[in-house]
Amino acid sequence: MEGKGEQKNLISKEPFTNQGKVEEFEQWLCAQGYSKRTIRNYLEVVKSFIKANISDQEGLNRWLEGKKRTYHRAALAHYFKFVGIELKVPKLIREPASKPKPQLSWEHLNEVVERLKRKSAELYYIYKIMLLTGARIHEVLNLKFCDIDVENSAILLKTKGGKYRKARLPQSFMKDLFSYFTEKKGLLSQDYCFFTRWKRETTEILFWRELRKVLNKKEYRILKNTHACRRAVINKIIQEAGILAAKEFVGHAKVDTTMRYLLELTKEKEIKKAYKVMGIGGD
Repeated sequence: MEGKGEQKNLISKEPFTNQGKVEEFEQWLCAQGYSKRTIRNYLEVVKSFIKANISDQEGLNRWLEGKKRTYHRAALAHYFKFVGIELKVPKLIREPASKPKPQLSWEHLNEVVERLKRKSAELYYIYKIMLLTGARIHEVLNLKFCDIDVENSAILLKTKGGKYRKARLPQSFMKDLFSYFTEKKGLLSQDYCFFTRWKRETTEILFWRELRKVLNKKEYRILKNTHACRRAVINKIIQEAGILAAKEFVGHAKVDTTMRYLLELTKEKEIKKAYKVMGIGGD
């Protein structure tokens, strides 16, 4: 009973009210390789939580009820781990979507991306890398010129949690990409590959600005959801090589994560079958 009482009041103890501990937490996040944006979001959550002066598990649960973004829970989970507090952060329970997400095929997306080359070489290479490797947008925008391995036709991607994975590219595409970086942009070893050489925090802003400027409305509707590229890559590999191949290719830590994509893909196929039976257009 005494142990439970101690755990209930852990939040009110010194580590949660000590500003120095928050600063140490920031340094720890930097050392783990988290991006500036992630660190900024995590610190905002932790400071807001401390300001709320919550004293028990029930209060923590209530505070998180209105928080619908996963980073709120991730921030607290990391902070509790850092200060050595054994307190459970409840999982985010999402309401089921009213309709399935549209599943754009890899071939369809590739056609749209190929047309980008005439409009913006910068956007073309960003989207092409995502379609060939299943990379997330921030992984491509984080890419430095020193991460390009021309000899092995590969790039080194910095993924979630500061981890790295090597992704292979077709040799012909790598040749074009390397030529673009060296001859057109004149990049040096530590330069970021896209939009800006030095100021990493501005690259995402410049990316969205360029996307809105060069694309027509139809293209923008297709490409504004950058995660659709990753989903298309996973779906293509699942259908042609299996779920384990997809897991390893995109770098998922657990097969359960890849399974979610399979379930979405299966759900859409089954709904289309139902539409056909009922004589309703499935598009």
